[in-house]
Amino acid sequence: MKIGIGKRIIGSFIFVILLFSISIATAYFVMKDITDAVNEVRLMARRVDLSGDLQLNLNKLLSPVSEYIMEGDPAERDHYDRYITEIFTTLEELKQHKGDSRWDKMLTDVNKDAIELGTMSIEVLYIERPMGNKKVAALMKEIYSFSEKVIEEAEEFHNLTV
Repeated sequence: MKIGIGKRIIGSFIFVILLFSISIATAYFVMKDITDAVNEVRLMARRVDLSGDLQLNLNKLLSPVSEYIMEGDPAERDHYDRYITEIFTTLEELKQHKGDSRWDKMLTDVNKDAIELGTMSIEVLYIERPMGNKKVAALMKEIYSFSEKVIEEAEEFHNLTV
């Protein structure tokens, strides 16, 4: 059976178009998978950054309280407000990231404990003449103990994101 030159050219053309179509489809799916992987890595990196920021700000939170006790300077309240605002901004952004049930539970626990730590710290920041005050000393002992728990929770939460 003889195949004419026209059919050979058309057959070759169809073969090349078919190979090109397969190449394009393969490239599309590979690029889609790569894009999905990059987006997942970006999301994970953002979660790690946020949980690291949360840890840092929780560690810094008691600094203005301690400074207030030593100096009695009401300006330390503003420093405290900055740290607590950063903590709750970070927590709000972390809430927007979906995770498994353990992620959600730990985030809820850290949020609840951060609120409690903030409330305890505010109590100290609004005591007049805190230096040498026995009530302040007792509150600070309780605050430092509780802050260690919160910081450990935040560290565990950070380890969960990694």
